[in-house]
Amino acid sequence: MPEVEADTDKLREIVDKQSEGDDSGSSSNGGDHREDPKDTTFVKWVALSTALLAALASIASLKAGGTVNRSLILETRAAKAQSQAANQWAYFQAKGMKGAIQEEIQQTWLAVGKEPPSEYESKRQRYAREAEEGRAAALDKERLHDELNEESDTLMETHHGFSTSVAFFQVSIALGAVAALTKKRTVWAGSLILGLVATVLLTKGLIP
Repeated sequence: MPEVEADTDKLREIVDKQSEGDDSGSSSNGGDHREDPKDTTFVKWVALSTALLAALASIASLKAGGTVNRSLILETRAAKAQSQAANQWAYFQAKGMKGAIQEEIQQTWLAVGKEPPSEYESKRQRYAREAEEGRAAALDKERLHDELNEESDTLMETHHGFSTSVAFFQVSIALGAVAALTKKRTVWAGSLILGLVATVLLTKGLIP
């Protein structure tokens, strides 16, 4: 899964150009057309808030990419642990079958009234011990698989939170650019509200 990116360069460029245009408006027109100082100040505040939102969006984007990469690594390790567990269960079954064969041979000797050679009992015990070792190893690998999967799922949920945060930041920055161009304070308020929501999502993901 590719890293989420916050494409804000063009939007910030729009805001910066608008701000520069407002600052130079009165001098370039020789006093014939003066921009309202309140509008100039407003655009500067929009530019400042947009730059801040863009910085936070970059952090959220990096975190989104980092968490999804870690999640994929854990998934790979979990799949490897599951494969190793399957191998250990096969080993356990093979040793169990060998042990059962040794026991059957012993029973055959006893059925004809003879004492079976001690080597059969020795082999049966060895196979039983090896089968138990394989069983314990298989259970350990299955526990590791479950733990890795759980951690991977948690990271993926965190990734979704960061991704949602990036989306809110992008919309917020876009509204900031519109506010700078139209000088609509209600639009800027919407930008700040969405930016606050995005910041809350980002903070929630950063807190363990």
